[in-house]
Amino acid sequence: MEEQTTNIQNLNIQQQNLSLIEKSLSIQKDRQQQKLRKNEIFKIAIEHAEQIALNSLCFPEAELNRYLNNAEESLGVKKIQWHLILRDEKDFIILDEGIEIPTRWNRNSQKEENIKFRFSRFYKKESFIKKCKDYYKQYNCNISVTRTKGPRWEIIIEYED
Repeated sequence: MEEQTTNIQNLNIQQQNLSLIEKSLSIQKDRQQQKLRKNEIFKIAIEHAEQIALNSLCFPEAELNRYLNNAEESLGVKKIQWHLILRDEKDFIILDEGIEIPTRWNRNSQKEENIKFRFSRFYKKESFIKKCKDYYKQYNCNISVTRTKGPRWEIIIEYED
């Protein structure tokens, strides 16, 4: 009888442990799915933000020709040059409606907060600048994007006949 009681207790403990394992696996699976979903949201948002940043520098051919026609020419090179000051709100990229804004956990505030994408983040990236250069290469132009001081950026598009 005593042995049977011990067996029943062991089975109960085993059942409790199995139940805890199932709960733990379920929580792990939910976290993994949530992580995958967050990663997908981030991937879509950053691709969209990059496209907005590209559009801010890569002008349609008609616009580019219009600017080049009005540009000053020096030593056979036409140059379009301007400065951007990307401070505070001007640096933030506003995503289109329908694009879900990714979030991240802020340890200090203990809250989820929206991730904000910045033009300056892209302007610093070599791969982004290469995309701009490749775009302008088809029009025999070259672009340079340089941070000059603080939030100030200089953009130069050159066209050589």
